[in-house]
Amino acid sequence: MKRLKELVSIISKLKVNQIQIVGNRYRRRNKSDEFYDKLLKDEFKDDDEAAQYFFGTDGKSRNYQILKKRFEANLLNTVFFIDYRSNELRVEQRVYFQLLREITACKIFTARGIHQLSVEILQRCLKKAVTYGFTEFAYDAAKLLGKYYGTIEFNRKSMKIIVTLRIITDNY
Repeated sequence: MKRLKELVSIISKLKVNQIQIVGNRYRRRNKSDEFYDKLLKDEFKDDDEAAQYFFGTDGKSRNYQILKKRFEANLLNTVFFIDYRSNELRVEQRVYFQLLREITACKIFTARGIHQLSVEILQRCLKKAVTYGFTEFAYDAAKLLGKYYGTIEFNRKSMKIIVTLRIITDNY
């Protein structure tokens, strides 16, 4: 329950009124969606063409630059909502993306003071990273766990394991 409460607390503090996900067919379409569709169809060869289409100006216009910047931000946001559980990916690829997503979430949780949830997820990630040979993720998880066990909840046995893992992964 403590984990859920921590998660709910961070989400309620940081909630977003509306998440802009490019290509979401269940919401009202806007210029970003139109920009996305046109780029998919390779209808613009440069910024000037796109700006002319949307605003009747050149690619240096303020309105076009704002659209372009917002569109890029929406695309970056959308990356976190891509479903990597597709059957087109090998098991190792799915595990890679799962570890990437979970360790990134743990970094955010840790920065926001949600340690218990982060530690539980990181321990699971560490085991999975070692099992699949993803030393980069094993290192990241060990580093974050080391910070936790070294500063927040000192645990000599856990620290010894984490330090050993960090030494091993440093050599890869």
